[in-house]
Amino acid sequence: MLIPRYSLRWLLGLTTFSAGVSLILSYAIRGHAWAIGVASGLWSLVIVALFYVAAFLAAWLVAQVVTVARKEQRGGAGGSPFAANKTGEFPFGDPNLAAPQAVADSPPPMTG
Repeated sequence: MLIPRYSLRWLLGLTTFSAGVSLILSYAIRGHAWAIGVASGLWSLVIVALFYVAAFLAAWLVAQVVTVARKEQRGGAGGSPFAANKTGEFPFGDPNLAAPQAVADSPPPMTG
């Protein structure tokens, strides 16, 4: 669909909201204190939204850079998890490097 569909109710609501904001801004320009406060509040919402967009784009950019770095480190595209293991005879790592477990003198007590 090339042209998005908007309902008449949505467009009339947007027009009414825009008219209200314009009325408040016109009173702010005339110097009414309450209108200046409301206009400042509306502008603060706009600024917070812009900071949110900037923070999202920065986080997205960092995620993209990390993803590209990991792909380059692994050497390109991923592989099958069912492919033959190329690590040798120990698929879960060398057992000689693992910390030894403590030997229990007696079995654990029965509970429950």
